[in-house]
Amino acid sequence: MKRLAIFVIFLSSLAAGCGDDGPTTPSTPTTPQTTVGFFGGTLTSMGSVSNTFVVGTAGPVEVTLLTLTTATGAVAGVPAALSVGTLSGTDCTPTTTVSATAALKAQLVTALAVGTFCVNVADTGNVTEDLSFSLRVVQLPSAGTPTSTTDVFSSNVTPKGTASRTFTVMAGGTVTATLQSLGAPVDVGFAVGMAGVSADLCTATVMATGPAGTALSLPADPGIYCVKIFDVGNLTASTTSFTISIIHP
Repeated sequence: MKRLAIFVIFLSSLAAGCGDDGPTTPSTPTTPQTTVGFFGGTLTSMGSVSNTFVVGTAGPVEVTLLTLTTATGAVAGVPAALSVGTLSGTDCTPTTTVSATAALKAQLVTALAVGTFCVNVADTGNVTEDLSFSLRVVQLPSAGTPTSTTDVFSSNVTPKGTASRTFTVMAGGTVTATLQSLGAPVDVGFAVGMAGVSADLCTATVMATGPAGTALSLPADPGIYCVKIFDVGNLTASTTSFTISIIHP
């Protein structure tokens, strides 16, 4: 099944702060200035979803498949076909296609002239259940020399609860989030992902389960991201303290 919706790239000046569905520590970093657009949807088995965008100034365009998750919020590690192309009626005819799994760094980069184009995500035979996805389209991405910044997120998580925090990456580089301490000798869920792309304020791009010391590291383009910790059924105290460090450009 193919769906098409109109989407115009716009100049975005986003404000990063505290995004949570549990206790958090506020964060107010400066936001990178870039031309950005986001959209999401549901990818079905052998399905395809298209969206259009307008390029106002010729130049490079980056497309990132940011998240691909199941109905329970688990990360789906399967690849999908990610394409940029031209419109033929209501169809999106790909001109550049890559195989992509969810990431925070663009999987597809192409130079485009001024005009209207389309971006498409499609199943190539790997999807066995409906998956929610989010995409980012960036024209003329911000450039800069990465400077390492460390954010510290200390709070509490409750049984069956979740706590999350946003952070801003100012230049392309590597993000490393580490569960530095946990007030119980058990395994918990730990994730890095996109802030505010669904009802879940932090949608996982990568996820792990483990004790204190668990770390996640991945390359990322400039943007606003999030880290979250959540109980997987092992917490028994009314609250359990934790500290997470996030090292990023």
